[in-house]
Amino acid sequence: MAWHSTREREELLVCLAGCAVLEWRRGPGAATPVRVRLRAGQTAFVGAGIRHRVVNAGAGPLRYLYVTG
Repeated sequence: MAWHSTREREELLVCLAGCAVLEWRRGPGAATPVRVRLRAGQTAFVGAGIRHRVVNAGAGPLRYLYVTG
């Protein structure tokens, strides 16, 4: 998934299968993204307005669910 934000919405990511890396930047000028690895059954919260992306970090398919609110 490309870099994006859900603007005024928060996002919950649920890794269903495979291995994901959630990346986000601490601020507009931050050069290096923060990275968190998620495996099946793990979740992550992304605050409103945070630019982020999800990367498949495994050898097989990645399946995840995201919920915005």
